[in-house]
Amino acid sequence: MRHSVTGDGNIGARPAMTSPFMGTGVEGRRKEAGASPIHGGRANTSMAGHRISLPGTAVSGRRDATTLVATACNGGASPSCSSSGRGLDVGELDIGSGPFDPTQQSIRSQLLAKLGLSSHATIEEMQGFRGGLNEGVWFATDASKGSAKEELVLKLVRCHRVAASIPTEAENCLRIFREHSSAVNDSTIAFPIKIFSCLGTGGTKRYDLIVMRRVRGERLAELIARKWYSKQLPQLMQILEKLGICLAEFHARYSNSQHGDFQPSNIFYDEDEDEIALIDVGGMGVPTMESDVEHFAKSMKLLAEAYGVQLSADGMRHFERGYAIGNKG
Repeated sequence: MRHSVTGDGNIGARPAMTSPFMGTGVEGRRKEAGASPIHGGRANTSMAGHRISLPGTAVSGRRDATTLVATACNGGASPSCSSSGRGLDVGELDIGSGPFDPTQQSIRSQLLAKLGLSSHATIEEMQGFRGGLNEGVWFATDASKGSAKEELVLKLVRCHRVAASIPTEAENCLRIFREHSSAVNDSTIAFPIKIFSCLGTGGTKRYDLIVMRRVRGERLAELIARKWYSKQLPQLMQILEKLGICLAEFHARYSNSQHGDFQPSNIFYDEDEDEIALIDVGGMGVPTMESDVEHFAKSMKLLAEAYGVQLSADGMRHFERGYAIGNKG
């Protein structure tokens, strides 16, 4: 399944940028072993060589979070895989048998303590479409730190594999961290900083909660609409060329691992800082039938339905030029 973008049919009115792939969608983008061609830096979909079990998979025997991260990344050599900056913390939340609700006092108090947020922090559920394979998305904000306020995204996802060869999103994020520990400090991607196993009554694992820093800026889908209707196409083309450079550098930095769902709803642009950030990286490096460039080209063709073929063609030309520049660098 892929995202769609449609207009509302009114001249001068901004089209509705529907984004069914806003969520993680890790399992939905997997292809079974043997499918060809395969992109993503690996030809084998098997995770047997680095399968990771999160804490709380059994009723008893909870493991220390720091030890788990060290084991997953460095074979137990050190408590942090990151050579500099922060590491990826793994822990547990006791959520009981009811629906997961981070605003419920017992869960909220655990979260605030484990995330280092003050009692004045707010947790609000994301409104609208939150991604087809997410169980829920919330924003946690702590303004008590003044200008350095903390803004986090809490994403509740499935914790059980849909097939033996398909890792969960949490497992895949731990694999990425083990192979590229610098990802947690990469400002160009919304990579997890914490992963919690959500435990029900008796210690049975029910979900994974993935915590990321909230990226700044505007989704490319909305940015394209705004630039189109304000007739700022030259600026838009510059941004798309910069995006091509960004993707090429991303591929070089992560051993040609593909993002897996590289399209306008998973790309943010901060116009004030002239910075690009990619979200929904839970499927990064997982083999797919399309490369990131091919998938982005398809999404641009869908945009042609709302903005015309010329915008799509010009946009891809600038994007591909930027990608070529980035590859030369």
